[in-house]
Order: sequence, then structure tokens, then C-alpha cells
Amino acid sequence: MNILEVGHVTKRFHKKTVIHDISFSAEEGKILGFIGPNGAGKTTTLKLITNILIPDSGSIHIAGFDILKEREKALANVAGVIENPALYLELSGYDNLRFIQKMYRKSNNDMERIVETIGLGHAMRQKTGRYSLGMKQRLGLGMALLADPKFLILDEPTNGLDASGIIELRELIRKKADEGVTVLLSSHILSEVDKIADDVVFIKEGRIVDKSAIPPAKKKYIIKAGNAKRIQEQIASIGNVDAALLNNVVIEICMGQEEFAKVMQLVCQSENQVQDIQQEGTQLEHIYQDIFQEDA
Repeated sequence: MNILEVGHVTKRFHKKTVIHDISFSAEEGKILGFIGPNGAGKTTTLKLITNILIPDSGSIHIAGFDILKEREKALANVAGVIENPALYLELSGYDNLRFIQKMYRKSNNDMERIVETIGLGHAMRQKTGRYSLGMKQRLGLGMALLADPKFLILDEPTNGLDASGIIELRELIRKKADEGVTVLLSSHILSEVDKIADDVVFIKEGRIVDKSAIPPAKKKYIIKAGNAKRIQEQIASIGNVDAALLNNVVIEICMGQEEFAKVMQLVCQSENQVQDIQQEGTQLEHIYQDIFQEDA
């Protein structure tokens, strides 16, 4: 079952069309990465889904409810953080969270569980106006989770988080998905999306990129070997593989997953004197480069 259905949605501001007839869906209990450069239309799309903005045409359904015709029923299933968390800066973290607790009639145990999850400790008693960006992100996520949504929307959730915070967030998102929550994750940190998303949607200049138009992903490997030139000659006949000598002992190889085993079998022969093999980037990063490289 799809918790989200976006069908042929278009949005204009004045005479400029910023979202062009987009359609995509998010499956229940899955994490959907929403990827695109700045200005591609990610945040506008999220605002359309949450009814902050109204589409000029098309339809949006959440848990089967039409966002325009059945707004309250649709939004009852949604929580999230878009752009910056909406906080009362003169109130403490606890008081901001209590506002959500009362709104959704959650128990004190529910609230304390969320407080422990977001890990802000004594800072929960401070005014949120004093919080760093990362602390605000944690509190905003806690407020969204306290609502216990079926559909969780996160727009750049790792902003301001340190490495340990990013790891904790990744584990938390995965846990919520395993519990049946659908997550729509918009982020520019492709390596994080690659690690956690079950599927991805690319948006470019307000248009969803047709997946059939996405070229097969290649992975890039940097190999240090005594006979780098020999390696290049050996794999020259293998299709869908690009090999470039960076110097006498370092070779860069780009290849698809299907070619990996055959190439590595040749590369790792003892005569090639391989000293080191490192993978550069992630599969998602290479797909992103292929789609958006003309905009760079």
C-alpha cells in the first residue's frame, strides 16, 4: 500500500511554473529519498504535500485521503520538519514538547520516551532560542515523533548534527520504518540517503526525473599497483568499464556492478602487484552526477 500518492501536481508562483506535472508515491513502511540540487523544487513539493501550499492542478493523497477535500483526515497521519523546526523560542524544550503532548493527547511516558530518544538532557529546560541548529533539529524531530505519525517528512534532518548525531538519526529513522512508518527524506548528503533509503526520487528543475532515463550506476575505484599499466591493458576489452592511469602506479576504474567480479579477478592477479583498492563515492553519488552534471 502507498501511504503517499502525488498525481500530476503543478504549482505556479505568479506566471512562473516551479513544479511541472510531477507524480510519485511512497510505500508504507519504506524510506523514500527525495533528491535534487538547491532550487530543484524539493521544499516546495514537501509544502504541497503538507498543504502549506495549494497546487494549481493535480492531486495528493495521504493514507487514502485527498489533501484538499479531506484535509484534516489526511494531515492526521503526517508529521515532520520542513526547512527549520517551528519552535516557540521563548519556551523551553520541555514546554515546546508539552504543546505537542497536549495536542495529540499523549501520556507522560510517551513524552519521556521521546526526551530520551532525542538526547538533549538538561538543555530541555533551557529556552529554545538559545539552542544551536543541531539542538533545534533534534527537538523538532522529537516533536514530530511524539505525534506518532504514519508518515514522517524530514527536510534536511542532519543539518547541524555532528557525526554521532547523524548515526543516531539514521538508526532512529530505520527503526521507525521497521515499525511501519513511511519516511520521506529530503537531503543533500547523498551518502546518508544511500545508506538508509529503500528507494529514491530525483527532482530536477521542478520535474521528476524518469527512472528509465537514469543511466546505469557505475562505481569508481582507485587502485594502487606496481603494474598499473598492465591492469589497464588487461581490462581494455571489457565493456562498460573505463580505466584511466593517474600515474605510473595508480589507476582509476569506473564500472557497473555486473562487471565488478570479472574486473577484480583480472586486477588481483599476483603479477599486477596490487597494493591498495579504494572505492570512491557511493552509487547514489554517481547517479546524481550523471543526472545533474550539466548543471554543475
